[in-house]
Amino acid sequence: MNVQKEDLQDAMVKFTIELSEQELAPYLDRAAARISKNLKVSGFRSGHMPREVVEKQVGAMGVLEEAVQIAIPKELGRALDEQGINAVGEPKFGVEKLAPGNPVVFTAEVAVLPNITLPDLKSLKVKRDEPKVTDEKIEETLKVLQEQRAAFNKVERAAKEGDQVLIDFVGRQDGVKVEGAEGEKHPLELGSGQFIPGFEEAVVGMKADEEKEFDVTFPKDYHKKELANANVTFKVKAHEVSEKSVKEINDDFAKELGDFKTLDELKQKLRENLLEEMQEEAKQKFDQDVIDAIVEKLGDVKLPQVVIDSELNRMFNEIKQRIEMQGGTVEQYLESIGKSEEEFQKENKETAYKRAMANLVVYQAAKDNQTEVSDEELQEEHQEAINKYQFNPQVLDHVKSDDYKAYLKTVLENRKTIEWLVEQVGGTEAKKEEKAS
Repeated sequence: MNVQKEDLQDAMVKFTIELSEQELAPYLDRAAARISKNLKVSGFRSGHMPREVVEKQVGAMGVLEEAVQIAIPKELGRALDEQGINAVGEPKFGVEKLAPGNPVVFTAEVAVLPNITLPDLKSLKVKRDEPKVTDEKIEETLKVLQEQRAAFNKVERAAKEGDQVLIDFVGRQDGVKVEGAEGEKHPLELGSGQFIPGFEEAVVGMKADEEKEFDVTFPKDYHKKELANANVTFKVKAHEVSEKSVKEINDDFAKELGDFKTLDELKQKLRENLLEEMQEEAKQKFDQDVIDAIVEKLGDVKLPQVVIDSELNRMFNEIKQRIEMQGGTVEQYLESIGKSEEEFQKENKETAYKRAMANLVVYQAAKDNQTEVSDEELQEEHQEAINKYQFNPQVLDHVKSDDYKAYLKTVLENRKTIEWLVEQVGGTEAKKEEKAS
């Protein structure tokens, strides 16, 4: 195999590869066997015909064209391995010379990940947060728990701030219904800021079975451009008014939340749980800060556009999946931020570049450290995933698949690599929060 390499712009490389007749022969045999599966020739079984028989049926060029389709990705992969090049994305192929009985010449343009050398990790200084749970944080958490357990009791009086009002509402602009500005039996807590400014204030004072019509001007920066600064007339009917009742935060409140005898015991458990969560968040942040520090130290590294585009698509799909899990659509999300998908990608190119660089750092670190995941480690992690989803048949089938196992191996490799990177970093400085009073 004769290989010529040419460096192009934008982290692209062009290969020109020539295969001799001898090198092409095995591919011609494989191509003939593949083609023969769809042929019927007396005296021969489909898929087991000699090449000469197949060539008589479809022509030597037909077999050669099929052989080249098999050979090109295989031989390109061999050329990349021999030259230690890490290609990404889909190659762009072209056939330069193709004639039966002659060498074949083809070209391939590929995007190439740059080779990087990690900086001296011991010289990096990265600040580490040392979280502390303050008494104020405990009180905030107790307030949230109190609100979650609030009860609403129906009352026969005018609604006031803090009440919950069950309403039907419809908004019209110039007599035409506004899309999305309509609801039935909607529980609205007055003062919650759930609706646009002016709406909840107008509902204050309404009684059960009362109807009211009022105008509200949408904010100038409202995410739906057609409604920004628009005047909309709302017609509202109140079905019932309920007063919110919250329980006092005391020993009895603590007992209702679990196996606690006193409020102090509950506070201690909250402190332990919050500290555990904050420490995990601090660890994740520190891990990311270490990688970010390495990326910054590397300076401006040219990445193939295909890598950045792939990261942009991954970012967009992550948002899409998260929104769909919450019952929304990505179209609604884009509308809420007033941007198109193209605008989203344009504005997030820098973030995508940094994420792609972080991936490159982890990839290089894995090579430097020769990170490996043992069969035992993979099996243990895989079994944990199977146990987690054993009562979800749909997810379980995917978790048991080879594809998921391969994905899990990559996750473990990345985790071990990041742990190694963090261990190498020297000069970490604690950044402590104020201690609890």
